[in-house]
Amino acid sequence: MAYASIMQCSYGLRQVRFELGHPFILSVIFRDSIETNSIE
Repeated sequence: MAYASIMQCSYGLRQVRFELGHPFILSVIFRDSIETNSIE
């Protein structure tokens, strides 16, 4: 149980680090997904 939570926490930190490293790419993807959802 503790091991799983530790792995999940490290994965979350890795995701945050990735997002902070690529804000422009993610903002473009995020905006495209929002526009697609609003069209549908």
